[in-house]
Amino acid sequence: MLDAGLRQRALTAERTTVHVLAALCAQHATWLDETVRRAVRESTAALFPPAADREVAALARLGQAALAFLPDPRMHDSEESEIYASYSASPIMSVGGAPAIPHARVWALAHPWLGSHFASGWERFPPEEYAAEVLAHCDLQRTVLTVSDRKQLRALRHLPSVFALSLRLDLSDAELGAALRDTRLEGLFLRKTSRLAGLSFLSTVAGSLSVLDL
Repeated sequence: MLDAGLRQRALTAERTTVHVLAALCAQHATWLDETVRRAVRESTAALFPPAADREVAALARLGQAALAFLPDPRMHDSEESEIYASYSASPIMSVGGAPAIPHARVWALAHPWLGSHFASGWERFPPEEYAAEVLAHCDLQRTVLTVSDRKQLRALRHLPSVFALSLRLDLSDAELGAALRDTRLEGLFLRKTSRLAGLSFLSTVAGSLSVLDL
C-alpha cells in the first residue's frame, strides 16, 4: 500500500487515501515489523498539512491518531496564509471531541483570526470546554455564531463579546434575557419564535445591538 500510494502524485487525495488506509492497517496490526511501522509513520506525517477538502476528509478517518501529526501553528505567521492555516487546522475539526480541544486551543491562541473556522465546528466538541478553551481566544468579529442547543446557550457566558448570534432554539422572552445577560452583541438572528411573546429581553443587549432579525 505504501508503494501504491507513492505511485500517485504527492499532495493529492489519491495518495492521501491509500496512505491513510496503510496507517489504519498499522493501527490494527497485532504485530508489525518496526521498519514498516516507521515507514507508515513517515508516510502519514508527509500527508500533513492537507491542502484540499478531499484530503481533510481522508485524514479524518485516522481519528484521534491524526492529532499527533498536526503541524506547528507557528508555521503560519500572517493572515495572508489564512487558507493554508485553515486546512492545517481542519483535521482538528474533523476529529472533534474532548481530546481535540487542547490542539484547537493552541491554534486559536496562535491564530485568533481563524475564529469563523473554529466557530463553525462548535457542535463537534463539548460546548462548555470548547467555548472557554477555544472560542474565548478567537476573534469572532464578522462571525455569526450558531447556537442550536441549551448546552451551547449556557456556554455563552464564556464569550463576553460576540459579533452576531443565530439562535435556533425556541425560547421565551425571560429565557432569552437570561441567556444574553452580560454578553455584548451586535446582531441577533432568531430562527424559532413560537414561544416569544414580547421583546423585553432586548434591554439586556440594548447597549450594543444594531441588527435584529426575527
